Amino acid sequence: HPSIAMGLWEQIREGEPNHPEALSQLVGLYERDKSWDKLADVLEASAELASDDTERLTLLDKLGTVCGSRLKDEQRTADVWANVLALAPEHRKAFSELRKHSLANKDWDRLEWLFRNHGSVSDLTRTLEAQAKSLTDEETVPLLKKVAALWGEQDNVKKAVSALERVLGIEPEDADAAAQLIPIYENLSEWGKLVDVYDVVLNSTDDLDERRVILVAKAALNEEQLDDLDAAFFCFVEAYKEAPRADESVRDELDRLAAASANWEVYAAVLEAVVPTLGAEQQILTTLRVADVQFTQLGDSEAALRH
Repeated sequence: HPSIAMGLWEQIREGEPNHPEALSQLVGLYERDKSWDKLADVLEASAELASDDTERLTLLDKLGTVCGSRLKDEQRTADVWANVLALAPEHRKAFSELRKHSLANKDWDRLEWLFRNHGSVSDLTRTLEAQAKSLTDEETVPLLKKVAALWGEQDNVKKAVSALERVLGIEPEDADAAAQLIPIYENLSEWGKLVDVYDVVLNSTDDLDERRVILVAKAALNEEQLDDLDAAFFCFVEAYKEAPRADESVRDELDRLAAASANWEVYAAVLEAVVPTLGAEQQILTTLRVADVQFTQLGDSEAALRH
């Protein structure tokens, strides 16, 4: 009787867990009895003891099916198919099952490992891109960034840009995506879009040095590419007001653009506002400069005399 035989072989395994004949007999007995947990255990033990890879693959293939179809143990199933691929890198069933598992569990790291080692980067990219269409916004953003990086890896700038722009379509203030787009837009001469991503990065940081670098770059963009002297001037207004003692070149550019854009009233007001933050000598020089602008440019002799 099967149950008696099963009990006898189990007793033998208690004394010798890796008894080859016991394992072999119990595979068939457990399968007929639909004892799936026990069947999985003896298949796993048998695979470890297999004399060659062919036998081991046969046992692991069966184990993967039992874990997936019968036990519904997704993690164990995935581990089994990963072991199969380690033995047979071209094993299509193992690849397919691991792909299915990774997609179902949104395990993008495992999916990436799978395609990089047993598929192609282009197929990985398209698979992730397709998945991004069916996820929540919160899930989509990091996935689109990964897609963008993968397209960049394949030198497909157009599709990398498309993925990053989709990120900004979902999260308009995503500074990471904006920062990645800055050098791309520079290379593509997308000047209007470049202004927008500069602003996103500016809004995301309080670091004065970082802000100054971006504001100077934005000013150059406005002046040289967009022919907008007013916008360039106000970039330097912002940079100078935030850190009037940090970089002398910012003040030099502020002076130059005030004249070029004829924004004398704003210029004088900015200088007057920062005077208390300057060193003694600069306070005097800046106050004299304000008086000069008020007299020569704004025609306000009374205000000039007050300084």
